[in-house]
Amino acid sequence: MSRGEPDDPTSASRADGSADAPTTSHMDAETRARHAEQQLAATEQLGGLGSYDWDMITGQLTWSDALFRIYGHDPGEFPPSYDRFMERVHPDDRARIRQVHERAVRELAPFETEERIVRADGDVRILLTNGKVLSDESGRPVRLRGVCRDVTEERTARENARRAASRFETLIQSSPDAIVVVDATGGITSVNPQAERFFGYTASEMTRMSVDDLVPDPTRGRHAQLRAGYAEHPTVRPMSAGTDLHARRADGRLVPVDIALSPLDREDAGVVAAFVRDATQRRQAEIDARRVAEAQMRRRQALELNDNVVQGLVALLWELEDESVPEPARRAAERTLTAARTIMSDLLEDLPDEPGSLVRTSPSHAPPVAEPTSPLPADEVPRATDGTLRVVIADDADDLRLLLQLRLKRLPGIEVVGEANDGQAAVQLCEQHRPDLVLLDLSMPQLDGLQAAGLIRERRTAGCIFVLSGYPAAAMEQRALAAGADAYFEKRGNLGEVCDAVAGLHQPA
Repeated sequence: MSRGEPDDPTSASRADGSADAPTTSHMDAETRARHAEQQLAATEQLGGLGSYDWDMITGQLTWSDALFRIYGHDPGEFPPSYDRFMERVHPDDRARIRQVHERAVRELAPFETEERIVRADGDVRILLTNGKVLSDESGRPVRLRGVCRDVTEERTARENARRAASRFETLIQSSPDAIVVVDATGGITSVNPQAERFFGYTASEMTRMSVDDLVPDPTRGRHAQLRAGYAEHPTVRPMSAGTDLHARRADGRLVPVDIALSPLDREDAGVVAAFVRDATQRRQAEIDARRVAEAQMRRRQALELNDNVVQGLVALLWELEDESVPEPARRAAERTLTAARTIMSDLLEDLPDEPGSLVRTSPSHAPPVAEPTSPLPADEVPRATDGTLRVVIADDADDLRLLLQLRLKRLPGIEVVGEANDGQAAVQLCEQHRPDLVLLDLSMPQLDGLQAAGLIRERRTAGCIFVLSGYPAAAMEQRALAAGADAYFEKRGNLGEVCDAVAGLHQPA
């Protein structure tokens, strides 16, 4: 203990003036005093306490070592006094603390108060002080004793918790979701204003209800099972996963809802907040998306059927190209082909403009083309030394592929080095043979012509890419050129245009 003014030492003396020898009882008293003082210091240190004793008659003020440390000083660093204490009290708290002391002295009453102190380094601490005024036999106040405890961290934590609770309450009140807090039994303990508006009940009505009154459970007991599950895995999770939940409003209407559950207390996982959102628009959007997808699928199937009609008509006209067919019959077939192309244009209008949109929904019935064991390096690819134009044909229509091959073989200097019945096989054949020209259909299995053209152009495995398609040029030509094709040809009643373009690429040795 450090005193503001040390007491004058006193000692007992014999009549001859020599000092008395200390008695055993006196030594025991000193030992007990030191022990008590050590116990007090230990207690203060463990409890974060500091004490003081103010002699109001002499003005002497004593601080414990722990109190010096609370104020940010070494024990005994300066002689304490009431004025020095008041200098350390925060300026905004001085008048109040002085009034507390004056009232305690006047009424001889104990007191408890909080004051802020400012340490020498500017750090502000909060102290909780309990004090008591002692009086003499005449009732005159003679001493003021007190115990101080630094509660800065406690008060800071409490204030942070209060602010967090206030922010949480603000979020709850302003949340766009209906929030219903449910206890472990399924009883509703509190709701936010949005829940009142959504369900049509008042808060007092809802707190007398069960969650099963608001959200009828078709599987019975699912709510309780989900709440119990938080004991092992407390986290936010959707309650309606795999289940179409419906909320019952006050007017009896059932409304589809999405519900997410979140535990409010990790120590008591049965208490959860249910975030309820009207799922009407979401579910309607899902239904609409499914309908659109189904419509797109039907449109693609119709497109494929129509493409088959076009392919059949083209094959017929190609096959009859050299025959003596009456002109009216040929014109009738061509009119049918034109009508089929018009229908295809209409079907293509709403088809998504994305990779793979032209891939056939069912695989080709043509025999599969064997995949190459491994692509040959560019310097090992066999090349014609006589200037022959090497061609790969890719079309999933067997008869068209055959007729096209027969016509190209009639052209001098043209060699068909490979045939593919789907886009993937066409890419592989180009990797293997590195042809001078690849003729691609658009609508094929595995990869469509647009995808195949993009890969072939990217890998530079063919010198030139011609798209030969039953789709109208007005609808697909720009997409084909953007994908990497060099030219676009409609499958018409004769092969003259295509054969002329292929022959134009041939450069004799």
